[in-house]
This record gives sequence, structure tokens and C-alpha cells, in this order.
Amino acid sequence: MTRPSPQNPDVFEDHVKNLLENNYDCEVIKAPKNQPNYDLEITRQGGTNLSEDGRSIAVQAKNFKRRVSVTSVKKFIDSLTREYQMQMQFSEGLFISGNGFSKAAIDYVVRDESRKNTRTPVVSLGTANIDNIEQDFPDPRSSLSLKRDNPPVSPLADYQGKDQKKELAGLLSLASDIGEEQAVPVDLTTKSRSNSNTYEENNIHKDKQKSRRYYFGIFTNKGGTGKTTVAAHLAGAFALMGYDVILLDIDPQRNLKKLFQNDEDDSSLYVPPLEPGQTGYGIFVLDDKEWENDKDNHNDVQIVICDCNPTFEDNSGDLVKEFDYCVIPTTLNPLGIAKNSDVIKRTFEKIRTKNSKTQMHILINHYTEYKNKEKRNNLLLNLLKEQIDFSEDKKSYLIDPNTCAIHRSDSLYYWGMHIVENKEPRLAFELHGGRSVPGEDFRKLAEYFHERFEESQMDATQVPMEDATQVPTDWRRRLRINFGRRRRLLAQPGDFRA
Repeated sequence: MTRPSPQNPDVFEDHVKNLLENNYDCEVIKAPKNQPNYDLEITRQGGTNLSEDGRSIAVQAKNFKRRVSVTSVKKFIDSLTREYQMQMQFSEGLFISGNGFSKAAIDYVVRDESRKNTRTPVVSLGTANIDNIEQDFPDPRSSLSLKRDNPPVSPLADYQGKDQKKELAGLLSLASDIGEEQAVPVDLTTKSRSNSNTYEENNIHKDKQKSRRYYFGIFTNKGGTGKTTVAAHLAGAFALMGYDVILLDIDPQRNLKKLFQNDEDDSSLYVPPLEPGQTGYGIFVLDDKEWENDKDNHNDVQIVICDCNPTFEDNSGDLVKEFDYCVIPTTLNPLGIAKNSDVIKRTFEKIRTKNSKTQMHILINHYTEYKNKEKRNNLLLNLLKEQIDFSEDKKSYLIDPNTCAIHRSDSLYYWGMHIVENKEPRLAFELHGGRSVPGEDFRKLAEYFHERFEESQMDATQVPMEDATQVPTDWRRRLRINFGRRRRLLAQPGDFRA
């Protein structure tokens, strides 16, 4: 039997399943294929149902090498309350981590006011060790008992050899990464009363193959052009489109970590859905080392946006090679063009030495669009096109500000005030007069790139583009909804508000 990689999340799920069955007398089944909201389902404990109506307990199992963020917990809880199928199937939830939870995540579930609300779902938090599950927060309303009267049954019990014990311990804890040439075949056969399927048979029910992942690099060799702001809010727009997003904070100032910080272990933001009956999505801020260590535990993440180091040479060459799209924000004014055009050309050249396939896009930021300024804007656009010859590189583009530009706004100018005011992380998508200008601008920017996703997929499958544009896709229909209709949702404190 092929030895599973220690980095495979399914190994951790199997470990949690074994613990629940062997040590806590639970009957557990794996989630159906391509189910994003939960990983395991506890149907019974001690031979009895866990709820009067026969509903089960949804289990989310994550073995991140960092503490689970409050955003992951919020998303799990929202899936139990917002999605009809989850409400009908599950009476409560159990979130199992391999390395604990951030303080913000635990505080979110234990706060007194949430327990008094009868509509708040029953959710417990636990951390899986090699032979037991420690309860970080046992919801007092839970019907599941994780207390043990008998000595723990470790998955190591059946392996008497010292080397085999060491091998399996490393596998289940995901603490080691032994090369395939040194791997000893290990049988992960489940010894439970309810199921004796092997690892391979269990995973017939769940397919966690990597989705197509798109990498963005946000570049500049000059401060003040809005690189960090663009990276953060483009992530927010993609989250509204239904994507979890990894924000890589490679800039040495680590501004993204500060702007999204919930506590010292947690920089993230939960973005609620635009429509009822759906689950929101998360933005997770990691540095480059955290991403390399935890990349394999994020196989479901399709969007990675990098706030790059202003010094190009200090960016990882391997990471630059991954970029599908590079975005360089600039300003449309005479002094900005005089200063930035040469910087942009040199940045293009440096990117191309590392990556021959990436598309490079110039984005106009701090854009002012009034009728009396139209002539000046057109003159400046033509000047920028003269300074940068886009015909030299067929994959370099100036995004037409009539299609998409980031307009000057007070919301973006004052973004970051939540740090000064000691409030929770938020984006500059608040409403003024029933609309959000930054929200609309970054929605258009996300749509601009999403259409390029579709074009690349069409090129790969050789399907005519017109066949794919006859019917608007669900994400496009949702994003065309007027932001003014979302006033109540966007104004919810602590979630997605500027």
C-alpha cells in the first residue's frame, strides 16, 4: 500500500475519526466528496442518537501548523446556521484542530452573550493529540461527551516495534516529513466497531484534490502607490465572489499582519455572504514561511495574493515563478508618471527574468474622474502609454480606467483607523449614500481577473469563449447586486465593515 504523505490532511482526518471511534465510542462517517463545510459526521455515541430528531454532529478537522483562526471558526458556525442542508442534517458542530485555537477564536465562542441566544448553534472546540482530544471549549449544551472512563486507546497500540511506533507517531501528528525512499509501509486499518475500512477505502468518499490555484503578485518599487491597500481589498472582493483567500505578507513592514490582526496568533477576516442561505468566506494573512509550512493544508484555497517586498531581489524567486498575474498600482498625475514609469519598466523587466508566463497589469489608483478632468486624464493616459511600450511584451497591459480603476475616496484614505480606535479588523467597504465606491471598484477589478481565469480555462479546453458567456455565472449575478441593498449585512459589527 502506498504510504500517504505526512502533509496530507486526510491522514489527520483519519486520525480524528479513529480517536472518536476507539476512545469515545462514536460512530463516525466521512463527509461526501467535495463537501467544504465539514469533514466527518458523528451519527451516534454509545449506540444512541445524539439528538431527539436524529440529526448528527458535523466535525471540521484542520491540522494547520498554526492555531486555528477566528475566521475559520466563524465560517464553520455560519455554515451551520445559514445553509439549509446543514441545518437539516446537523444538530451541532465540533471543530477539531491539530495545534489549538487562537485566543480570538476561543473568545468568540465562549462570550456570554452568544450563549444566551437560543439561535446560536452548539459548537465545541477541541485539539487532537496522539491518543486523545483535549477540549478547548466544551459547549455546555452539547450532547457529545469527550470524557473517557477507560484508558486511551492509541493508534500506536498495534505497533510493537520501536521504529514502527516512531514512524506512525510522526505520520499521525504530521510532525515529520520522512522522504519516500525512507518510508516504511504503514497499514492504517481502522479497528472500530462500526467500520473496518482501510485508509484508501475510506477516502473513496472524499476527494480533496487540489483545485486550480491562481497567484497574484502586487508590486511596486516606490512607496505610497497603494500596494498593500490594493492587495487587501482585492482579497475582499474575491471573498465576496465565493473564494477563501490567502494574503501573503512579504513586505518587511508586515502591514497586512497588523491591519488584520485579531491577536498575536491570528490575522484574518471573515467576509459574510452577499445573500442569505449561503456561507461567507475568509481572508487569512500569512507570511512566506507560514505559507510554505502550511501550504498542503490549504488545498481548497484557489486565490493567493502576495503583498510583495518593494525590493524585488528580496522576493522569493520560486514564489515569483508561481505568479499568474502581477499588478502594479500607479497614480495618474504628471509627477507620478514621471517618477513611476521608469520604475514600472524596470519592474516588468525583473519580473520577466523570473517568470515568462505571468501577465503584468498596471492599475490606476487614486483615480479622479470628473467631466472637467476627462481631457487631462486622457492626455496623461497617452503619456503613460508613450513612456511604457506595451507592444514590447505581449503579456503586459494597462488596465483602462474606464473599465476598472480605484477611485480616490475617504474610505480608502482612512483605512486602518480600526487599529487606532482599537476595533476589530475590517475593510474600507462601508456604505455612503447607499453605495460603496471602493467596494464597486474592487469588485470590478476582481471581475476583470476572473474573466481572465475563464479565458485561460477556455484556452485549455479549446471551447469557444462565446459559449461560456451566454448565461451569466452565479458569481457575476451576485456581484451585480446593488451594494445599497446590503446595508444591514455590511454594517454588522465585528464582521465585514469598514
